[in-house]
Amino acid sequence: MQERESESALLVIMQQIASKTPPLPDEIKKAAHERRLIVFLGAGISCAVGLLDWDKVKKNLINQANFPDNLKYELQNTEIYACFEAVYRKDPTTYKQILDSALSSNKANGNEFRRLLDVFKLLKPVSIVTTNVDNLLLECGIFQPEQFRYMEECAP
Repeated sequence: MQERESESALLVIMQQIASKTPPLPDEIKKAAHERRLIVFLGAGISCAVGLLDWDKVKKNLINQANFPDNLKYELQNTEIYACFEAVYRKDPTTYKQILDSALSSNKANGNEFRRLLDVFKLLKPVSIVTTNVDNLLLECGIFQPEQFRYMEECAP
């Protein structure tokens, strides 16, 4: 009985997902079914559920660190890591607060985030390779830390 309810709920989720996303290629469906699917994700996954991208985080850092206007302009045109380092050196507390806030999964759009989780629950990837640092998927509770591989760990 409970198995049928679970299958029924899964069918509803699949229909909702199918109505909003393009069809999955057969190769992905097959890999998911055979439990050999590995998903590669970038920051787009977090942006899709409403988290800030790095350019917006950079803008927030510059604006809230109280730099003079001429330095703000210069930092806006600086490579992102150099900008982050400059903000950290000037005001480590503000730097930490802004990054903590930006990387918090509490800021994710609830509906979009649930939809994303539904997709992952369906696909059940054996591993996720990511460049993300926000731990959005790890914090949702459906994955274990050992399922994640970060890009720097995969470099030759």
